[in-house]
Amino acid sequence: MDNNENIKVETNTNETKHPISTIALVCGIVSLVGILTSFIPFISLLTAPFIYPAGVAGIILGIIGIKKEGHKNAKIGLILSIVGLILNIIVTILSFGLGLIIGFIPVILEGMNY
Repeated sequence: MDNNENIKVETNTNETKHPISTIALVCGIVSLVGILTSFIPFISLLTAPFIYPAGVAGIILGIIGIKKEGHKNAKIGLILSIVGLILNIIVTILSFGLGLIIGFIPVILEGMNY
């Protein structure tokens, strides 16, 4: 036996080598999950400060990930972040609009009595 035998070392090829793309994907998922929490009264107040920054960060990191890494997670994260951010803005506007309408109904009905 020869002491100079080649020793093979197996490496894990499934390691994440695209951290920016992965973070963009996670931000996109968080942005979409935020839509589900925006309909729950008190939980929406707790999650709102995290949802919009996650959407914006996902868009920025998705663009950087596409340019630097070109990985599919960056593209998916960018799309999820854009969709999540747009839907969250729409839900917020509708929630405020509905709140204003419901809040002014007693005032409108009181004004009709005169």
